[in-house]
Amino acid sequence: MLASCNGGQRPDAAAQEAAANDSILNLALTTTDSVQNILKANLVKAMQDSGAAYAIRFCNVEATGLTASLNETYGVRVARLSHRNRNEANALDSEGKTATDEFAAAIAAGSRG
Repeated sequence: MLASCNGGQRPDAAAQEAAANDSILNLALTTTDSVQNILKANLVKAMQDSGAAYAIRFCNVEATGLTASLNETYGVRVARLSHRNRNEANALDSEGKTATDEFAAAIAAGSRG
């Protein structure tokens, strides 16, 4: 015997996909807010402690370590992606290369979102 809470109706696939996309978007927004807050707080502290030149070096070297804890907290992989590599430890893998290529293509096509 099969029973369900929705009276035997099959959930709409489009509605399920929309809900999943909303969930992913909410996770992305929460994660990026946390990343920005962590990086900003540490950048401000580094600038106050040792000046702007130190803060820039600190960010280039320490940003990956500062955000690593969020990988486990949110079950994601936080990485700074750029077509210009600034830190060998944060070099693009094939997935990152694909993402940056897609962003560049979207920008070239005039997309802003």
